[in-house]
Amino acid sequence: MSHCTTTPITAPVTAPVASDRHSQAQAIRSTLDQAASLINTQHAAVLAAVIEMKTSGLHRSEFGFSALRDLLLSQFDFTFNTAGSIAAIARLAGKFRLLAEAATT
Repeated sequence: MSHCTTTPITAPVTAPVASDRHSQAQAIRSTLDQAASLINTQHAAVLAAVIEMKTSGLHRSEFGFSALRDLLLSQFDFTFNTAGSIAAIARLAGKFRLLAEAATT
């Protein structure tokens, strides 16, 4: 008796069709656009809260910190660079009201 072995036939691998790549790129772009919008909304809310804290002097009286950056680093989970940037913008918000308003909306 002889045994026959067969090799399974598989479909040839083809490169993705251009329209599939375009659809994939559009889906990724949509995801990134939505994420960026959410992140920017949260950044604006954080900045508005820190500006209010600075304007009201709450960082000193209620939190016991003279430096906003130190407060943001100590009490919240901000990186050094992010805390420094937020604190700098909050400190200058009174001088540059229109820019601060634009950053928080």
